[in-house]
Amino acid sequence: MFMGAIYLGFVLECHLMVPIRSIRFSACAAILLMCVSLRTAAGQAAAPAQQSAPAQQTPPALAIQWEPPRVQDATISGRLTVMNNTAGSLEATVIVVAVNEIGKAFVLGYEQLTVPAQSQSAPVPFASTLLYGTYVVHADTIADIPSTQFIYRARLQSAPMTVSPPF
Repeated sequence: MFMGAIYLGFVLECHLMVPIRSIRFSACAAILLMCVSLRTAAGQAAAPAQQSAPAQQTPPALAIQWEPPRVQDATISGRLTVMNNTAGSLEATVIVVAVNEIGKAFVLGYEQLTVPAQSQSAPVPFASTLLYGTYVVHADTIADIPSTQFIYRARLQSAPMTVSPPF
């Protein structure tokens, strides 16, 4: 919160509100809201408080999109694309795992790739034949710009899916 005197008898208060969803994952776009109010020194509102909405949303530096994974027979498969919205080339590592109901993880795909600035990668396929059970698929991407040593992370998670016996 910022607070300062404008002129004798009035106080300016400024609050920056950051929604939780904008700071939970790097894949979410940042949204900032600002509330400005003018109050007298006695605490009475001199003007109604107004909120300003952001003019535009900033895309995340690193993002991933996928065709949701699907089950066919005993195989879970899909593909994803890594998007680089930075001014530098990213060195990215993608890992896709399926986690069953007891917490055991099975790797569906692993890829290391370079994504040029302001572009997206070729589709990265993933697939594996699994034991029968219920699985949640997690896709994680970690990327860095070697020259700046910035590290970015993006993650997706599927709804539970069931691999059933063929009968």
